[in-house]
Amino acid sequence: VEACYGNTKVDITSIQIDSRKVTLHSAFFAIKGEHNDGFTYISEAIKNGALVIFTDRIPSKKQRNITYIVVSNVRKILSRVAHYFYHQPSQHLPVIGITGTDGKTTTIWFAFHLLKSLNIRVGVISTVASGWNDNLRENTFHQTTPEAHTIHRTLAEMHASSCKVALLESTSHGLSHQTYRLRDVHYYAALYTPIGHEHLEFHRSFEQYLQDKKKLLTQVRPALQFSHLHHPPFLILNLTNKYTSAFLQSQKLPVYGLFADNIKETMYHTSFTVHWGNKQRTYTIPIPNAINIENMLAAVLLSSLISEMSIFDVFDHCMTLTLPPGRMQKITASVPFSVIVDFAHTPQAFEKILSFFHRQKKSRLIVVFGSAGERDTKKRTLQGIIAAQYADIIILTDEDPRNEDSYLIIKEIEKGIHTTSDKFCKGTNLFLIPSRKKAIKQSIQLAHPNDIVVLLGKGHENSIIYKDHVLEWNEAKIVKQILSQYKA
Repeated sequence: VEACYGNTKVDITSIQIDSRKVTLHSAFFAIKGEHNDGFTYISEAIKNGALVIFTDRIPSKKQRNITYIVVSNVRKILSRVAHYFYHQPSQHLPVIGITGTDGKTTTIWFAFHLLKSLNIRVGVISTVASGWNDNLRENTFHQTTPEAHTIHRTLAEMHASSCKVALLESTSHGLSHQTYRLRDVHYYAALYTPIGHEHLEFHRSFEQYLQDKKKLLTQVRPALQFSHLHHPPFLILNLTNKYTSAFLQSQKLPVYGLFADNIKETMYHTSFTVHWGNKQRTYTIPIPNAINIENMLAAVLLSSLISEMSIFDVFDHCMTLTLPPGRMQKITASVPFSVIVDFAHTPQAFEKILSFFHRQKKSRLIVVFGSAGERDTKKRTLQGIIAAQYADIIILTDEDPRNEDSYLIIKEIEKGIHTTSDKFCKGTNLFLIPSRKKAIKQSIQLAHPNDIVVLLGKGHENSIIYKDHVLEWNEAKIVKQILSQYKA
């Protein structure tokens, strides 16, 4: 705290960063966001009932009966205040952080449903949903890890609702000291899915991205003890990922990994053999793609450690698992080809999903995708290179252009397509259609019997962000509408 003006003994009723949500006796934290600066909304917050203002600058005019607390970093203080305002919830509820580049949401989804099936009351905060057991709410924001006050409030609600464990999808943005969203969460355990290329526009370098991912480990508290959990804090790693060694250095937590081989895939099932100790068993699970089995192995291992049930007993509950919304989601329709919606938007996710459909295809693979504006620009060429390797037809379109020119984004991806392949010709098997709805219509019109149409990048998300407007979006619903008008 650099300075304080006004009464320091004030009772507050809520913590807010949005002046529109301020109510009587709120504390308002004037944080600077990507597009808006909370400092400019201080007057509105006071008008709506704020009694305490946290800011990094002294307002030119201070109002009477209002407490102003000037700090060097508002986000950092927001995290600390929220931790104590909500009575340190992560010290009373075991929080397991799940991080990585790809597979976080699917892993946390599997773990949530497995623990629930094992009669463990479990809370979750993830890309697609937050809540507990049968009280799940859809995540309607383009933000996996919420702001600090929302995290601590939600954890407190989970604790009050008698949850035995909380699963927290912990992004590199949230772990970074640029946002401090997760700084005061005390983790009981950590799980890492595979690490790869992503978010370099935010972290500036891959090395910094790794360092921010490592922050999760520093926040695992080995001394945390809970009467209903007898297993000490632990770390789960994907042992096949080439960056795993970065998280093993100076590691004092017990480390676990689960291995499977003899993997056989179809469009709708995967069979594999699990090895644990000196035992092995073979399973056939109604989940496609080996990458989803990697996510399932991590979720099973996590559920086994929390429930204290054997690995193989937990696997018996996997037959009823489904993928989360927007993850390899097959659109059901009376058409002679398949249409799949998936959230994949990183080069490594493209490689895994497109190579899978390339292996499974009986005819052609049609791929529709774009790349996000104001995000990692280096991946655009890579996306084009990978798509060209596996697709027969490519349609480039919008994802979330934001303040960038969507057509220029598309042209950057196109460069990657032509880097390694000369088989793509515009108007024949390569189309540049910024309107995502028109692009999807084009893919359906081009589809022949036994083709696979894959729509990448949006998945479950409910909007497309442009410079001057936000377009409501539901990819699965829009595809169904287009398919309902399909004529062979």
